[in-house]
Amino acid sequence: MSHLTDKFDQLNITFVQEPVDVEKGEKKPFEVSVNDVLVYSALTPIDDEKGPLLFSANKWWGEPVPKHIERIENAICETM
Repeated sequence: MSHLTDKFDQLNITFVQEPVDVEKGEKKPFEVSVNDVLVYSALTPIDDEKGPLLFSANKWWGEPVPKHIERIENAICETM
């Protein structure tokens, strides 16, 4: 999330994070929406999403998947 907040820091954009607790072993419902349009989802993948946005290798390690970041950035830019 810090990548997006840093990149769009000068614009009038509000990033809302709504943490969710789940039972042990259940998947967290990690999703990103821009103006109520789903652009990234670990539960209902749009383009091979597997977990939180910033972890591509597994749920704790790895670099962002560039095409996923780009999709979210493009969705933000298209709404401005």
